[in-house]
Amino acid sequence: MVDLDPTLDRVLPTARPERSVHRDYQGRVFPSVFRLTAEIIDALTNDYDLANGSVRSLTVQPSDAGLQVHLTLATPRRFTPGTGRVSRDGSRVPWPAAPLRFTFNGVTGLQFDAEDRIGMAVSRTSAGSAVGIGRSGRLQATEASVWPDDPRWYESTAGQAADLTTPHTRPQRRKPVPTSTLTAPQRAAAQALVILLNHARLVHHYPNMAAGIPILDLRCRGRRRQRHSRREHAPWGGAPDGVRGT
Repeated sequence: MVDLDPTLDRVLPTARPERSVHRDYQGRVFPSVFRLTAEIIDALTNDYDLANGSVRSLTVQPSDAGLQVHLTLATPRRFTPGTGRVSRDGSRVPWPAAPLRFTFNGVTGLQFDAEDRIGMAVSRTSAGSAVGIGRSGRLQATEASVWPDDPRWYESTAGQAADLTTPHTRPQRRKPVPTSTLTAPQRAAAQALVILLNHARLVHHYPNMAAGIPILDLRCRGRRRQRHSRREHAPWGGAPDGVRGT
């Protein structure tokens, strides 16, 4: 990665802190990624049954901080969704387990058995996050985050609490910084040139528009000059081969 020039800090505006909870088009709150703190762990265990969850996927890849692990846990909810999921035939069916998507950075001491993937326990230690998977699986990480990818999250205890503090209005966008240095006459000339070029391009596809395009006059004048030049060359030995005067 390339670091930005430190002098740009004096020019670029300060980045806005990203919210962890947003609203969708229906006004319902939905979560993004949470840093896995003790408070977030308590909220997860309050709304989801991690002990009966099942590891759906686990991938390991190298990173700048060591190993990085992505783990998805399909977890039963401790709360009851208000409405069932609509199936293809229009009937209501129970919602499937909610996927909790964990990301662990700086992973050490990873041990996992695909045959032993039921149940997960997460805790915070002085070194970071400690995870137990199944009966004997374990994982240590210096940093961790979680995304509750649950379409009914707004009905959970954490979702209802977030609904009280999440604004309903979108944050105002910054006004764009003006970059044009053209004067008013220069802008008018540039716009006229763009219109002229667009018309010239359309002549090929719409010949009926040719009568209203001034650039065709220039082409006609060029042809008249070419015919006049041929007449001038005729008395001095004739026109070039393959070219006949008119």
